[in-house]
Amino acid sequence: MRTRLPTSEGGALSHVDGSVYAFRGENRDAFWRHNVGSDSWTTLTDTPESVEEGGSLVWTGGDFIYALRGVRADDFWRYTISTDSWENLEDAPENVDDGGALVLLNGFFYALIGDDRKDLWRFGPVAG
Repeated sequence: MRTRLPTSEGGALSHVDGSVYAFRGENRDAFWRHNVGSDSWTTLTDTPESVEEGGSLVWTGGDFIYALRGVRADDFWRYTISTDSWENLEDAPENVDDGGALVLLNGFFYALIGDDRKDLWRFGPVAG
């Protein structure tokens, strides 16, 4: 299987059961879901702002995907899968840039700030 999608800086993926969710990046607000079984893409609700370097996604195992916007911003968002909607959460501790990343472990988020900095944040616990 090989599918082509236009992605660039800030492009990010997260798995949710049999699907893959994706940021386009490239200073755009596009957000998609790929159904692995049918090899098909669906366009979802756009992100609240454009995403670029440092954009990242993580699924919490429930109805939510959390995201960092990147692009030298501290935006931290939550996407609700069942309603195809985004909401702004509290800001990340600092601006996230190229090399930023987000992961979930034992109910807490861990994030890299990127931008050649050594910062690793731990915050949470995950709500919902």
